[in-house]
Amino acid sequence: NRAFNPNVFTYDLEMSGDVKTFDHTYIKKLVTADDKAVVSYEPKEAINLEAGILKPFKIKVTSEDGTTSNTYTFNVTYVRSRNNKLSSIEVDGSIFKIPFNPDVSEYEVGVEAGTTSVVIRAFTQDPKAKILSSIGDRELIGDATKVTIGVEAENGDVRNYTLIIKRNLSRTLDLE
Repeated sequence: NRAFNPNVFTYDLEMSGDVKTFDHTYIKKLVTADDKAVVSYEPKEAINLEAGILKPFKIKVTSEDGTTSNTYTFNVTYVRSRNNKLSSIEVDGSIFKIPFNPDVSEYEVGVEAGTTSVVIRAFTQDPKAKILSSIGDRELIGDATKVTIGVEAENGDVRNYTLIIKRNLSRTLDLE
């Protein structure tokens, strides 16, 4: 996370998202060499990135007259996404006491008194995250049913969202 400095010869780069390979086209976005300099890359072909494994990519920049050269090493790795947040939660026929916010983990949800089951839908912010549990049809038990929705990020971190689904909340929530 630093800008290129011609006096620094080793850099660590973390790639994420859909980037699974790395080649000189990425370096050209980061580093500008003198137009007259000769630039070579090692390896010449793209390297396949793996999570947590540093793979060296070297650039040799040689002056136009061939008298001076510097080699820069970029140690590149793939970083798995840490995003384990939902973009939204939906509960059919309900009203959330507070609006959904991905950073809030607990919600009170109201449904009509006679409701016996609900359909819960949840959507991840990151398509690489997985919803682990508690979506789809859910039977309501008693006046309040606790539902936990687990979301696992690509890197394995888990975040839980808890819904307390309450029947007959018409006194505190507008269920119309």
